[in-house]
Amino acid sequence: MNRLLIFGMLEGIYVGIQIVLIKPFDFMQNPLNWARAITHYKASYICGPNFAYELLTERLSKLINRDYEGISFDSIKRVISGAEPIKVNTILKFLKVASEFGLKDKVFMPAYGLAEGTLLVTTCDFGQESRWLKINRKMLFGQELKILERGRLSDITNYINEYSEDETFLLGNGTITNEHELLIIDPNNKRILNNLEIGEICIIGPSVTKGYWHSNREIDESYIYDDHLKQRYLRTGDLGFRDVTGELYVLSRLKDLIIIDNLIYFPQDIERVACSSVSELEKDGTAAFVVKVNNKEKLVIVQEVAWSVNNGQSGSSAIIRFYLVS
Repeated sequence: MNRLLIFGMLEGIYVGIQIVLIKPFDFMQNPLNWARAITHYKASYICGPNFAYELLTERLSKLINRDYEGISFDSIKRVISGAEPIKVNTILKFLKVASEFGLKDKVFMPAYGLAEGTLLVTTCDFGQESRWLKINRKMLFGQELKILERGRLSDITNYINEYSEDETFLLGNGTITNEHELLIIDPNNKRILNNLEIGEICIIGPSVTKGYWHSNREIDESYIYDDHLKQRYLRTGDLGFRDVTGELYVLSRLKDLIIIDNLIYFPQDIERVACSSVSELEKDGTAAFVVKVNNKEKLVIVQEVAWSVNNGQSGSSAIIRFYLVS
């Protein structure tokens, strides 16, 4: 809600441009409502989380070579994605399908932000393509990453294997905005980490909040003071690392990590495998988390079932299945 207020409302007032908002319910009922609004209002900038582009791409792909319904994306200057980990295949598919509707090249812009930073923290400059890294998946839980390959988004010509146990691709979230600074720290001992070391993202700058209203305890826990730089950084609670180029890669929320039998898992990895296991399950309709049963942590997966499974119609279903995994 805070991101909607800052970027979706206050930004329009400050810059003096028209902002068009769509209710989440209207989008989920039919993702093409977003495409129709883009066409009608000749939108210059569009913004949404990864799952929104996944759903929109699925619906748009069914219109190609059939009925375009007058949908046009030729007015778009920037396609912004944030708020959750960005999947390489999602963006590749969206850019490919959307180009059939007039979307121009090099308009994708990943971003990272939070309300405490008055939103935008890292992004790409105009005309600059987002970067990606190919790394050993098992090294995501190590102390320092080893890069197998690197490049720009346009360098990837084929979809990647998202289920490989050996390697994974990560899309960057851009570089730090002007007049701001970023640190990666070890959340356990507060040590400042080097490039390619995974830790908690910390930020400072003129748009970053100085504290929380009437809460000294939260101020103490939510900030870290750098004795060397003589500055106090906000602890975001997000896990990530910085490349040698200065690009930030956001992995997950620290509190969302799933730890079972001393093994660490990213919830989005489990969710991706679960929702893609059979075709009857709704894509991106999964939630993975941990509960305690008899003082032992158990993995729970909540999965939404596709509507077409129940009544032959398209859309998502209210039917939810629960799985308790030992």
